[in-house]
Amino acid sequence: MEITRSQCEKVKISKINGLDPITVFLEDLGPQQGQITIKCYDEIWSSYWGGMGDRNIAKFFCSCDHHYLANKLSRIEANEPDLEALRVKARKAIGKRRSKYEITKEEAKNLLEELKDHEIIPNSQSSYSFFSEVFNGSDWVFEIPEKPNYEYKYLCKVIDTVKEALSQ
Repeated sequence: MEITRSQCEKVKISKINGLDPITVFLEDLGPQQGQITIKCYDEIWSSYWGGMGDRNIAKFFCSCDHHYLANKLSRIEANEPDLEALRVKARKAIGKRRSKYEITKEEAKNLLEELKDHEIIPNSQSSYSFFSEVFNGSDWVFEIPEKPNYEYKYLCKVIDTVKEALSQ
């Protein structure tokens, strides 16, 4: 059994406008190696870097763009599907198909009624089948409207706060 001990610095950031208190654990593991763990409320994000140049973990973290750091700390996507915008796009597609006489008035009415009641479940077979019928094909999956992801924006706000605190 090999046991290695290292020093870990704990930084507590509180009285932050719009955020819960943040606890940051910084650990320089060796030359060019470091790890950071950030805790805010009940969320924890952590990452390791094995090539930071001649900087310690705090200086390295502060030198990085928050988008890069967010991608290293989590798998949260910057954008997420905008399901309401998809409904609007689907209504327009039904109207367009009706105006081109691709579907009858009754078929358009039925699709609009089903769209109103359809629970959109991303990656489900029922939603895929329904929207493939609405858009007359499966290309719609490549054009799903997106909106900014609240969780990603929150993480970026936490990262920016940590960077500000570490640079003081």
